[in-house]
Amino acid sequence: MEEKIKEFYKPSKSDVVRGEDGVEQGNTSWPEFVPMSEPDKTRKVDYIRYGAHFLIGVRGPRADAVVLRKQLVEFCDQWFRIKLDNESLPIEHITKGIMFLDHVLCRRVVYPTLRYTATGGKIISEKGVGTLISVTASLKQCIKQFQKLEFLKGDHEPDPQPCFRMFHATQSHTNAQMNKLLLTIAEWYRYADNRKKIVNFCSYIIRGSLAKLYTAKYKLRSRAKVYTLQDCFKESWSTIKG
Repeated sequence: MEEKIKEFYKPSKSDVVRGEDGVEQGNTSWPEFVPMSEPDKTRKVDYIRYGAHFLIGVRGPRADAVVLRKQLVEFCDQWFRIKLDNESLPIEHITKGIMFLDHVLCRRVVYPTLRYTATGGKIISEKGVGTLISVTASLKQCIKQFQKLEFLKGDHEPDPQPCFRMFHATQSHTNAQMNKLLLTIAEWYRYADNRKKIVNFCSYIIRGSLAKLYTAKYKLRSRAKVYTLQDCFKESWSTIKG
């Protein structure tokens, strides 16, 4: 894949600056943004893999993506005897949003103000147009994962379900496992733009599931009594809230 990245890389002077050693440094006027107005843009390919999931990003015409897909199908068939088709390797534009590992990757248009020093020391400010890659956690995929674990039911109005698999475990062990799960979720969504929102939702589901579990286990009849027994369940809520 490294050879393909070098093969497809075609830099443009409009958005790439090279130093004396030939290393790509990026345009100093656009430290965080990719210009949209230039007709001649840099063509490049990026590749990322996580386990059996991989994503290939192509900056250039759709024809380059089609060629890469064809070469990838031939490579998997020749070396791994895996038959792939176009449905298993879809080509999506970044503006439509790309689902990858429970995250949606999309492009957001921004209008930054560019400031530079002209001849004579005068500072000039100009409005520009650029794009940023946005990574957003998918709430729909999050709900599906909790449904697989039987932590909730319902799509439009998710209802937490008691985790009866922990019914015979001790309270301290149950709390430790749930806190470990919540920390793992927070780490999984660490790069999401809506990380706080999605983690709070997961915390609500986990705490609701624990409350229903303790309601059934200690025969308290309602979840309200679980939340009011702060002394008995202080360990449960203190770590999960944090």
